[in-house]
This record gives sequence, structure tokens and C-alpha cells, in this order.
Amino acid sequence: MTFINLKKSQWILLIAAFLALLGPGAAYPWDQPTHRQINLEAIRLFKSLSTAREKFVLGPFSKEGLSEKLRGVAVGSSSLQVSKFRSEEAELTAQGWIVSAGDWADEPHLYSSVRHFYDPLSLSGVAYLTDQSEYHGLYDSPAVDARTWGLTHPDNPFNFTAALAAYKAALEVREDLPLPPAISPPHFKTGLNLHPKDHEDQRKLHLSRAYRALGESMHMMGDMTQPAHVRNDSHTADEPIEAAVFPDHVRRAAADPFIDSRIRPSLASAGGAFLAPSELFHAVASFVNGAFYSLDTIYDKETGVWPNNVTITAPGPTTALEEVPAVVGNLYPSPQLRDLAVERVKIPGFVGKREVRRFYGLFDHRRAAMIQDRLSFHWFDPDQSFLAGFEGALEKGGRAVAAGLGKLGPFQIPHAFAAEQGQILLPVAIHGAADLINLFYPTLELTAEYDETELEPAEEDPSAIPARAIEVVPSMRHLAEKDPAWKEAGLSIEYSGPALLVIREKKEEVQERKLWFVKGRAEFIEKSDRDMARSPLKLFAAGSRELTEEEELFYEIKPGQEAFIRIEAGSRVFESSPWKEPEETAVSILPPRILVLELIDEASEAECGFEAAPSTEGAYTFEWNFDDGSLPVPDRRAGGENSVQTYTYFGLKPGDSFRPSVRLFDEKGRFLAEDSISVTVIKGEKRHFFENRTHWMSASPLANDQSVHLPVVPLALSPSISGLKGEIAPGSPEEKRLNQMMEGVAGAGEYMQDMMAAEMAKMGVSLTDPQMAEAMKQIMGMAGLDAPGGPLQNRPLLGSGLMEEGKPASITLSVSTGSVPPIDMTVVNQAGEREGVTAKIAVKEWFFTAGSLASLRVRGGSGTASVSWTPRKGETAESFALDLIMFYTLEFMRPDGRQWREGPIAYDNLSDTFPVGFYFCPVEMTRAEEKERMP
Repeated sequence: MTFINLKKSQWILLIAAFLALLGPGAAYPWDQPTHRQINLEAIRLFKSLSTAREKFVLGPFSKEGLSEKLRGVAVGSSSLQVSKFRSEEAELTAQGWIVSAGDWADEPHLYSSVRHFYDPLSLSGVAYLTDQSEYHGLYDSPAVDARTWGLTHPDNPFNFTAALAAYKAALEVREDLPLPPAISPPHFKTGLNLHPKDHEDQRKLHLSRAYRALGESMHMMGDMTQPAHVRNDSHTADEPIEAAVFPDHVRRAAADPFIDSRIRPSLASAGGAFLAPSELFHAVASFVNGAFYSLDTIYDKETGVWPNNVTITAPGPTTALEEVPAVVGNLYPSPQLRDLAVERVKIPGFVGKREVRRFYGLFDHRRAAMIQDRLSFHWFDPDQSFLAGFEGALEKGGRAVAAGLGKLGPFQIPHAFAAEQGQILLPVAIHGAADLINLFYPTLELTAEYDETELEPAEEDPSAIPARAIEVVPSMRHLAEKDPAWKEAGLSIEYSGPALLVIREKKEEVQERKLWFVKGRAEFIEKSDRDMARSPLKLFAAGSRELTEEEELFYEIKPGQEAFIRIEAGSRVFESSPWKEPEETAVSILPPRILVLELIDEASEAECGFEAAPSTEGAYTFEWNFDDGSLPVPDRRAGGENSVQTYTYFGLKPGDSFRPSVRLFDEKGRFLAEDSISVTVIKGEKRHFFENRTHWMSASPLANDQSVHLPVVPLALSPSISGLKGEIAPGSPEEKRLNQMMEGVAGAGEYMQDMMAAEMAKMGVSLTDPQMAEAMKQIMGMAGLDAPGGPLQNRPLLGSGLMEEGKPASITLSVSTGSVPPIDMTVVNQAGEREGVTAKIAVKEWFFTAGSLASLRVRGGSGTASVSWTPRKGETAESFALDLIMFYTLEFMRPDGRQWREGPIAYDNLSDTFPVGFYFCPVEMTRAEEKERMP
């Protein structure tokens, strides 16, 4: 190419242009490491905010997510010209593709530099770069703005729409179709054609391309936060703000982000609304255009300051109202000097410090230095330049050319201002890029419909529960109306690719079956021979008979299991709502499950209350059998209702036992479940408050009158236990231990007599039979065993059963005590005479013990209390003796109503113990323990 007939000024500009283009990054915003850091910080911001968004609730990131390795086409060169550009194969993580693309968007440099400008005001009549186009147009004049280039331009294979299209392609790779020879469209940036190895590799090739295009689009968003690139300013020689911002500035901005209120409503990641990508680009560019200067576009109408890159013709620059100069160039209306804060500062000049005006842009509660007075052209201002080497020479050379052309205006933007302006601009770049990432991902919803039908039984049996088939109809739908970017691009996804039917039991995934989706629907399923075939997807649940067909067994779902569809695609994982095969319906008779009927005096009948509950809701028939020869009692109940029965047993005698049971049937009369409990009949004792007379006549103040008459005060005790799993098996070691305990209680008197005889023998004393009988009477009386059949000697077995380790159990005791009437007695006064008094007794409170457990205290003489525990083998006792401890007050009154004061007066906390009975409840053994116990 030859250059002829050029004026001197044109030659100077041309030299400046080529001087600028020799240095990488001289005509495009931020440098490449800075762009990489912006993309990285945007990813981090996006990740921190994404989990709450609906699209990521429906499809969160997979375990690998953006760490998944993807094969694809990378840039293998750093060049000025297209001819030197080189692609190469690479395997990077998804995040690596996005971050690296922040660099690659500027490759090759000359080609990219003129495509990265967008003027939202289009003051030149177009939005793309026209400033000095007569010079850069000598090598390239594409007439395309950065917004179009970054979002939709067909010549850019890595624009944002291309990112969406590649992501769509990755999610529409059909497993039933052959592999394509290559996936790259013709373009010098995609000249390396990679052949997919298999369908999964084909998806990864598309996905790496999508993430690279996303990263390059984020680079273009970053360009919208560089003032010169949102104004018609080619800045071929120098642009201080882009030259002096580095990755560390980006890291600091991300750590302490500030978003001005003028742009916040347009950034969803800063609390604003999601915009379509084109609107987002325009909003960011408009904010930066209106709030910042570039070095060559500083303009102030009131003071007559003209941009460096405009041409002014006659009558000449002036501020006089009657004179209007002819201007060729762009005059940006904002900011104006009157909008800025100003202060005077001293800066180093060529011959010493000089005072200049410094102007600050105001951003909510912050400010940033924008411009300051230019002194004169000089080389060594430390605020103006701190670039070394080639970049420093380039910048100074650019200013030298500008000075030669008279293009240095009255204001400058020192490089030192870059840090303050970066605190405003870089958070916008990060948040804008984070919004682009969010817009990039589609809102996909994986659903499944389940249709249950009963299979024809192999033989007629009305009571049999039939097997069932559950047809599963899954679908993956793109909710494109919720995605501004996809809606703007006119794209939607019809998912094609692999999926899984997952069967889970509790929290463990126990089975998987492969599926292939075609256009959003499951079309192919895995067969029992592991081949894939086009067929409806069905689950099978066994009924009364076992499943026998291979396909039924291959897709069997068992009680308590659940099945759902899972798709891992596009770095995300989607799961449908599950189908759950209900647990087998059970029925339980509610506690008490060990019922003890006490026959008082000559009683031979007792009324009992029973209640049974199903484990699942439904309409059921309960059939009660009370095990006394009577006919079963049916009870039909609507969904969710328990069955409650009251039944009276007749002709009872001590030693009788029954196994009342309930059977559960469904609406069609098919048997579902059964449960039973135990009822034991014992000889009941009438309990009363003063039943242990020996205690009262020896260990209480009533002992002052051995002839006192103790009234009969009824004492009703009702114990019950809950949490038992099953009965003790006949002949088991547990039953043998229980029998030994029963014999031990019955022989308590003999044991105590033997112990007493042994102790007397140690002292050399022997007792005659009458003496031993009298001594035993005193001892047994103190223990409440003075009468045959006393309450302790006949301490009854209240119940027995097996406890399940880890399952809570509890014992409840209900107590009802009659009021104690006044008791007349005599006491000896100080004169040695007997005097009549009245003893008044009132029950203050009570509690009960069950082995080592103790209940809370209950005020008064009536009420209910409980103890509970969690059985642990080797730690929990297997028998629990229940004792009631009552506290009472006692005072003595004279016949005239005055308190007796010459002897015992008043007692506030006396107590008595009442044996209740015992439970035998060992912890159930595991199967392994039972095997070890077997001979």
C-alpha cells in the first residue's frame, strides 16, 4: 500500500495510529489480564447468588459443575493480524474456558480493536467507531459496534447468541443418531475442526464452545465500562484509565463492590432487574458515557472547552452567544464541569509545584477524580505517567504527536486517576458480566407424570392384592418465557440426550436404568438385556404374588422405595418429582399393649377400651377378634379415622389370658395387615392409703397411740407401658429369666428368713420356731409383708415384652387417692396423762420410680406421671419395679381446735412408699445375636 498526497497533519496522525497499533492493547479497553480477572470475579459473584434463583432451584449445578473438563478449540497465538492467528486443541474446565475467553476476545489485536466500540448516543449517526476511520480504515473498517459484535453479529463465531446456540446444541445431541464429522462453522477463529469421539464428547465440544463464547461476550460487557469505548474515541495513542488498571484493582473492586444508584436498577446481581442482553449493554454503556470522560472527549459548553478529537472551523472557538463555531466531531452532553466537585491541589510541574483545579465525579456517597488542569506539555509528571518501557514510550509519543497537532486541550486525565475511577467502573463490569452468565443459563424444568393401573391377576382371588404398573411419562421443558436472553434470541431447547431412572430407598440410590430423551421426551429405555429400545417407561409393583416377567423384575419398585428421573446436562443436574411406592399398610393397636385386668373381691367381668390406627390414610374395614369365643366385630371407617372399640369380658378368673387382635381390609375386602396385644387377668388387691399398718405404727407419729383406728382411704393405681415391639417367645432365654424373677418375688419371705437365721448364727444365737415366727412378723411387717398375700409379696407382673434398641419407651402411672378423714387418737401430755387429739393428714405430692428412673413430682394425691427412656443394649435394665412415693403433712389438734403444742406438733414432709408391680422388658436381640446364642 502507498500513501500519497497526504497533508502533514494526516501524516502525523497516521504515524501516531501505527505507533499505537504496534503495542498490544493500545486501542482496546483494559488489558487482557484485567479482562481475565473481571471474568473470574464475575463467575465468583454469579456462584454466590445463583442458588436462590428459580432456574437453579429447578436445575442446580452438578457435582462437577464448572469444574468439568471440556475438550474444545482454544487460541494458540497472540498476534496483530489475522494471518498470524492460530487455533489449537485444549481441554479446560468450563470455568477455564470462560476466563480464558476474556483474553481471546482481543485476538487478533488489529482485527478486534475496531470492533469493540459502542456509542449509546450515536452522536456520529452510528453507534460504531468512526473517529479517525480515515486512518484505521486503511486496514479494516467493519462498520459494526461492540454491542452488535458481542451479541449477535454473524461474523463473530463467539458472540452471545452463538453461546446460547452452542449450549442448545449440547443439550440436543441425540444418542440414536450417528456422529457428525465436525461441529465448527467456517471462520478463521474456528479453523481447527475437532471430530467428536462419541456423543458425550460431541456434547463437550459444543459446551466448550458455548463457554468460550460466553467468556468473549463478558469481555465485551467489560468494554462497556471503559469510557473511550462507549464514546467515539479511537484513543490510538493513549487512554490513561485503560492503561493503568490491572488485575489487582479488579480483585479489590470485587472484595468491596460499589454500585452507583444510577446503574443499580439495571443490574440484577446488584438488586435490580434482569434485562435482555441488548438492554443490559445499552444501560451500562449509557451510564459510563454520561458519567465519565475519555481523554479526547472532554467537553464543556459553558466554558468553551472542546474535545481533542473534534475539528473546529471559522469563526473559531468562542463562548460568545452570538458566535457559533462550526464543529466536526462529537460533543457529549454529560458530564459537564458544573456537575463536578472541584478543589485546588498542587502537583509537580516542569519547574516546580503548580496549583491546578481537580474535578471529581459524584457517585452517591463516593467521589472519583475525573480530570484536572493541564499545565503544559512535559515528560516527567509522576501523576500523569508511570508506565515504563515500550508502553511508556508509546504513551509519551502519542502525546508528542497530539502536541504537534495542537490537540492537547486544557484538561488531562492523569494515569493516577485510574484507581479511583476503577472503583466505580470495575464493579459495574463484574456485575454486568455476572448478569450475562445468569442470562446465559436457560430455565429448564424436568417433570414426570405417573399413571397407575392394576395388572390382571394370574388367577381369580378376590382377596389377593394385584400387581400394578406405573407408567412414567417424563418431559424436559424449556420455560423460555422466563429467560430474557433466550427470548430475545428466539431460541429454545428441546432436550435430547441421556437420562436416568433412579430408584432410591431411604437415602440410598439402589438402582439406575438408562433412558434416552428425544425432543424433550423419553423415547428409549434400557431393556433387561441392556440394549436400548423405543418403548414406554413403566415401573412394576408386586402385589400378593411375586413378579415373574424379566422386564417387570428389571423395573420393579418395592415398598418404601421411590423413583424419579435425573438428567445431567449443561453443567447442571435436573430431577423430577418422585413416585413413591407406599410402605406396606400396617395396623397397630394403640398402647397400652400389655393390659392387666385386676379382679377385686368376687368380680368376674371387666370392661376394656381398644383403639387401632392404620399406617396410611384410606377407607378401611377393621375386624376385631377379642379371643374369647365371640364373633368378630367389623368396623368400617372413612379415610384417616381410627377404629375405637369398648368390649366387656365376662366369666373372668385369675390366670386367664387373651390375645385380642384386629385385621385390616381395604375397600375391596382384601386383607392388608393384622396386629394383636395381650390381656392378663390377675387377682386384684384393694389398695388403700393405710394398707401397711406396721409402717404407720412404727415409723410415723401415729405410733404414739398403738390402738388408733386407721380409716380405709381408697388408693387406685393404673400403670401402663408403651414402646414395646413384640412378645417374649415361649421357651426363650428371656422367658426363663422372667420365670426365675417371678419365683424370686414369691419366695421373698423364705429368702429373708434364711438370711436372718444365717446372721443370728454368726452371733451365736439360735431362735426357736415361735421366736423366729415373731421375728419374721416384725421384719415382714416393716417391709409390708405382714399379711399373707400382702402387696409386696404378691408384687404383680404388670407386663412383659421386647423393647427395640433406639426406639423410645415409656411407663405411665395414674394415681387417685381419696381424702383422709381426721383420725382420733390419744397422746401423753407433759403431766404424764393421756389426752385426746385429732390427727389431720393431707397428701402433699407424689412421684414414682421405675428401677433407676424417677418421674416428675405431681401435686396433690391424684394425677398422672410418666418416665421415658431409649433402650440401649448393655445399658438399659430389662426389668422395672414400680414404686409410688407419697409425701404428706400431719398436724395434731386439741378438741377445742387449738394446735397441740406439748409433743408432736406438725410435720410437713413425711413419706410412705407403695409397691405397684414390675415390668419385664429386655431389649430385642438381632438376628446375628440370636444365631450366636443358638447351640
